[in-house]
Amino acid sequence: MRIELATPADAAAVAGVGAAAAGKLTEDYGYGHWSSEASERSVLRDLKTSTVLVARDRGRIIATLTLQGKKPWPIDPAY
Repeated sequence: MRIELATPADAAAVAGVGAAAAGKLTEDYGYGHWSSEASERSVLRDLKTSTVLVARDRGRIIATLTLQGKKPWPIDPAY
């Protein structure tokens, strides 16, 4: 297994991993904040604004991690 930066060519596979995870979590726990699926377009946006890592096993993406450098909207910027 290798961990590396995602590229635009990985966007569809990254969205697919997210969709599979969302589907399984919804199946197991019902509808929740985890139920929304990422699109290829949203992954491409994340590639521009965040650091997206992928775990590959034999060339296939098996996991993803997105690191964002911005504060989440609920946090008071004056803090």
